[in-house]
Amino acid sequence: MSGKRYGAWSTLRTLLAERNLTVLDLHEKVRSQAFEVNKKSLYRLATSRPIHKVDMDIARAVCEALGIELGDLIQWQEPRLVLRRLDRKSEKELDRLMDKNSQAKLTEKERSRFEELLRQVQEITLYNSKILVDQKRSRQSKQSNVLMAR
Repeated sequence: MSGKRYGAWSTLRTLLAERNLTVLDLHEKVRSQAFEVNKKSLYRLATSRPIHKVDMDIARAVCEALGIELGDLIQWQEPRLVLRRLDRKSEKELDRLMDKNSQAKLTEKERSRFEELLRQVQEITLYNSKILVDQKRSRQSKQSNVLMAR
């Protein structure tokens, strides 16, 4: 093997972020179209890891609910641009500090850390927003090129 990673990747996480939807929102949307899909299956499809099996009934339900084609949902290449997140430890710390802040009980050291974590979240949000806008524009450009070719 050449070291190249094989598999398929779902773009569901990015598609949901572009539409400001959660997996739970998608689950409701899918159910409203008379598809019965397990929430855990949707969460698995929204992962950033390679997927090895795709239930085509679930893929169809997602595609119809989001108004997309299968090729928009599944791709053969690992995504080059992945949405960033605060690491789990920092997320938990931020939650704890937000609770203390709402009770006006932060020490000076905690306030400093709280402000640093908020700055990181703002940077991550800005980065992710730019990525989502770029990907949405790219997808729209491809769709309009396909329509013009017809």
